[in-house]
Amino acid sequence: MSTVVLGARFLDLWKKEEPELWRRWGSPNMGYNFGMYFPVIFGSALNQSKAVQLLKARKFLRVSFGGLALSFVALALVL
Repeated sequence: MSTVVLGARFLDLWKKEEPELWRRWGSPNMGYNFGMYFPVIFGSALNQSKAVQLLKARKFLRVSFGGLALSFVALALVL
């Protein structure tokens, strides 16, 4: 649940603080373009951004995805 909320917040900040980059990436929609986020979130597409809040939101989203991945690994080890 937190990953979805953090993803929505990241998308909102991305639209507001880096509108040109957001349009260049094809104005991704969180609902059906989910895979399009991974190069932006885990890649270097936003490294030159001066938007501090956007970079913080990206960091929180990275941590959230890491926690989600660890949860799946732990679940697989338990089962």
